[in-house]
Amino acid sequence: MTIETFAIYTGSHLFRQLLYNVEICRRPIDSEEMLMSGKRESIFTLPNYSMPCWYRQKAYLDNLVSFKQKQKLLSYIINHLEDWFSVVGLTEEYDMSLEMLQRAYGVPFNEQCQYDEVNVNLQKANDTVRESMRQQLYRDERVRQALNYDVTIYKEAVKIFNKQKQVFLG
Repeated sequence: MTIETFAIYTGSHLFRQLLYNVEICRRPIDSEEMLMSGKRESIFTLPNYSMPCWYRQKAYLDNLVSFKQKQKLLSYIINHLEDWFSVVGLTEEYDMSLEMLQRAYGVPFNEQCQYDEVNVNLQKANDTVRESMRQQLYRDERVRQALNYDVTIYKEAVKIFNKQKQVFLG
């Protein structure tokens, strides 16, 4: 499986996590209901297949929720993101995120969660590989479309992070 195929297959995972509905996972799988839009074949058609909850959520959003409805859900998430998370952290601002968490909760996140920079050269090499993969992914329109909701949420998270950084750290 290529990274592009994986990105398209999994899609906007954060978007789905923020919309998580346990009832979708509790009820029995109904292939006809999930595929009623007729958009494409699915692994749902396989007999006796035990589908993971994250995939049920994806199938539900892909097949039963219209583009317009998804846009409304995305707007709802963007408008409530700051209310749902007292601190928004970013992996690329890991140390700063830990410091903000520590100040917000009074728990020694910074001391307890620091990572050791054992091999900085290896990390730089990994960063180069990651950046190359990111550029490769973004050249593919299908990948950009599949990840659009998460990218939009991430951009809002960066805005919130920068605002919170000013509040927590001056």
